[in-house]
Amino acid sequence: MKADRSAVAVAKTGVQRAGGIRPRPGGRNGAVAFGKTGNLGRDMIQRRESGLFINQIVFFSIADQKRNALFLQKKKLLAPPLHFDFVLGAPGAMPGTVRNLVFLADTLPPGSTWTVAGIGPAEIPLATAAIAMGGHVRVGLEDNLHMPDGTLATNAALVATVATIARTMGRDVASPADARQILSLDPEYKDRILTQID
Repeated sequence: MKADRSAVAVAKTGVQRAGGIRPRPGGRNGAVAFGKTGNLGRDMIQRRESGLFINQIVFFSIADQKRNALFLQKKKLLAPPLHFDFVLGAPGAMPGTVRNLVFLADTLPPGSTWTVAGIGPAEIPLATAAIAMGGHVRVGLEDNLHMPDGTLATNAALVATVATIARTMGRDVASPADARQILSLDPEYKDRILTQID
């Protein structure tokens, strides 16, 4: 299957052995730098240009996007295509509502990709909305411990639920190769993290 924007990337939080979509900081993967602007921004764009990873701009409110991500792009510290991760429903973040998701998605620079991470009970409703809107989804125990019926969740069950929703709505679930193409990641580095894990 040729990857296009109609495929939905469903990322389980944590180290992504299959696709390298969202490596976690620290630990044994050691491949990603997290932090604020300044010299880190310059290091991030150099690493992005190397094809090793895509800069994921995570924000909890519109202020994060306007003040930081677009400022870094204007200063040429981030280069398109940009990928945004909307974290909604967390304490101190924007509420996990579809209205907020639509607002955030509508403010992105053209050509950007985006993912939503709904926290707690907002996870599945926001995932469904993101799929309908053409976005991508992050699900997992880092964000939500329960299934929609209130039972304890597993990462596999959450991913399966969202994959079923995507297929029901006519969107294919992106393979790891499709996700790398959607995110403009160099396929040459697809197993880089795997080689660093004992």
